[in-house]
Amino acid sequence: MLQSQKGFKIIGHRGYGPTPAALKTPENPDLLPENSLAAFKYALDRGADGIECDVFLSGDGVPVLIHDDEISEHVTPAEAETAAGKYVSKMTAAEIARFDIGAGQRVPTLEALFALVFGYEDRRVLVNLDIKDTTCASAVCALMQKHTRALAAHDVIVSSYNWDILRDFRARDANILLVPAIKSKILFGAENLGAGYVPLVDHYREDARAALEALHAEITIAAYDTTTTDFKPALGDWAAAAGIGLQISTANSRVDAQSSDYTVLHHLKTLADTAAVPYVAIKVDEPDKVRAALG
Repeated sequence: MLQSQKGFKIIGHRGYGPTPAALKTPENPDLLPENSLAAFKYALDRGADGIECDVFLSGDGVPVLIHDDEISEHVTPAEAETAAGKYVSKMTAAEIARFDIGAGQRVPTLEALFALVFGYEDRRVLVNLDIKDTTCASAVCALMQKHTRALAAHDVIVSSYNWDILRDFRARDANILLVPAIKSKILFGAENLGAGYVPLVDHYREDARAALEALHAEITIAAYDTTTTDFKPALGDWAAAAGIGLQISTANSRVDAQSSDYTVLHHLKTLADTAAVPYVAIKVDEPDKVRAALG
């Protein structure tokens, strides 16, 4: 019942990829601000099957789309001083919307994203909500219930590295699609990670599979979620055995299409194309260019 995704999907990571402040210039039209409506639309208009976005709760209880609680991490250089020391979780949605995150864009609300997605009536759009805030579940579930009829034409998946957040969502909604993002230390062990959480070994911990299977038995999940750096073929085998999908993401820093790991991406596409796993969603920074390169 919960496994509704099929096939191979390419979705835009934070819209059209992370955008460090240094890259937000008029000379870079593709580098629209991450987690902005403009970036989401840009990716979808160029054929992305969906988008991934980050969710925090404003101080007045509105789900907003931003990667960090510190808003200064995402505003234009001209507004950095004004934004210093201000937190999304302590401001109202109206106060948050006053800040320019680049190209005249503002931090959008989740409801504004839904409105954008509902405009794509010719296809199902996959929306992956990466929940960063432990207080989000009630407000996000309420918003999804408010738009139940319109959302039926699309797909929403909730993911998080914090599995307690997923437990909270499941307690509130028996049918919502949940996907655990898997920390590197769970897969490899903290002792086997180098700088930037890069694995120093090519095999997973013996108890990693048991931890994932236990979570699936507890809350019923739709897929395993990890990064291209952490993905090993064994995770595909585990997903196939469990009858669930895979969601694989690029790095926190921007990775252009030319620099993407196509060995991993081709392997994932084969898993989906052969129905070894129900679905694979790859979250990349330039979805249109990655699709063209994959052929």
